[in-house]
Amino acid sequence: MTVSSGEFRHSTATLTHLASLRRDRVLVAKAVAAGIGAVFGLVGYVIAAGAGLAFVASRGYHVLVGDATMARYAVGHAVGAALLAVIGAGLGSLIRSHLAAVTGVFVWAIVLESLVGNLFKPVQP
Repeated sequence: MTVSSGEFRHSTATLTHLASLRRDRVLVAKAVAAGIGAVFGLVGYVIAAGAGLAFVASRGYHVLVGDATMARYAVGHAVGAALLAVIGAGLGSLIRSHLAAVTGVFVWAIVLESLVGNLFKPVQP
């Protein structure tokens, strides 16, 4: 979100759109730049999985998850991070206020997802 809403906050969006007359090119460039979030998602996964597996191994437990499953999780984390980064760039363009965009994301993550999650009882085997 900061990629897009930061331009409106610092009043550089006008210069960006004057330099490139096509708004879709600007949004695609911001989405590609934000899509680099896939790299950060993959790095985060590697660090978290490494720390978790090291902790489990230090306690002497056996990990029953195979290599293919771990690879699928890594791809899922990278794709999820890229999609969320692109969605954030789009939301930052729609919601021009940096403060409102960040507050909206926190309200969504903390309040709305908790309410919706509590509406449905978890299914347990």
